[in-house]
Amino acid sequence: SIQYVHHKTKGRDKILQDFREGRIDVLIATTIISRGQNFPELKYLQNTASMDSNEKSIQILGRLARTHMNKKKAYLDDLQFPGHYLKRHGNHRKTYYQKENLKVIRVEG
Repeated sequence: SIQYVHHKTKGRDKILQDFREGRIDVLIATTIISRGQNFPELKYLQNTASMDSNEKSIQILGRLARTHMNKKKAYLDDLQFPGHYLKRHGNHRKTYYQKENLKVIRVEG
């Protein structure tokens, strides 16, 4: 199943718990999941927020970097957007990921 959650979603704690326990396959969420949430089995995260902050990048990566015995690899899809500022923000995140020794793969669409 697929669920969407944001800061005003009624029953959001239950939705997050269901996702954590595998009853929800895909979760579309705002940045409410960037802090204070633990999803140790999370293997894929798509970041569509164009942020220009190493701290926020760390928080997003933290959702994915938790270890779990069923997880050998994890993937972050960080979308790059056109436009002067959005492109610059994406390049800053890419540089940050490279400094953290993460494998960065560029895919053109």
